[in-house]
Amino acid sequence: MTTTELTKKDILLETLSQLDFSNEPSFYQGLRKQALSELENLEFPNSKTEYWKYTRLGKIINKKYEIKKAEIIDIDAFLIPDLDVNIIVLVNGFYNKSLSHIEEQEGIKLLSLIDGKENGVVIKNHFSKYASSKNEIFLAINNVFHSDGVCIHSDKNVIAKKPCHIIN
Repeated sequence: MTTTELTKKDILLETLSQLDFSNEPSFYQGLRKQALSELENLEFPNSKTEYWKYTRLGKIINKKYEIKKAEIIDIDAFLIPDLDVNIIVLVNGFYNKSLSHIEEQEGIKLLSLIDGKENGVVIKNHFSKYASSKNEIFLAINNVFHSDGVCIHSDKNVIAKKPCHIIN
């Protein structure tokens, strides 16, 4: 009989594997599978890893993570008085439409990453295209297990009438 000790990476991945992405468009499921394949060959960096030698990774990799349900929060403490902006609110990484306030503007799209993926809003052309997760474990983890976020897209030569205030 052989026993194997779970690594910190295994423990993190076990927690994150509880997330369900089965309703996502197949294009993004394919990107997740590719990133998962890359992730299998990567380990967390340590103090001997050149690019990470001055970063204290223990606070990230030694932490026990859990998947939490959406919380009801009060954003009043985060609002800047008399600031005329579009407000985008993310709660535990998920776009919260009821707490956000976005005024429509022609040529500017502000929406959740989930909605952007489903509606094909230019995300497909850019998602996971500008950084390789083949050698970077944190990018690979994000590519496999991202759940939501915000998509901000501006058509060429369009200037936003209002800035965005993102409360995360």
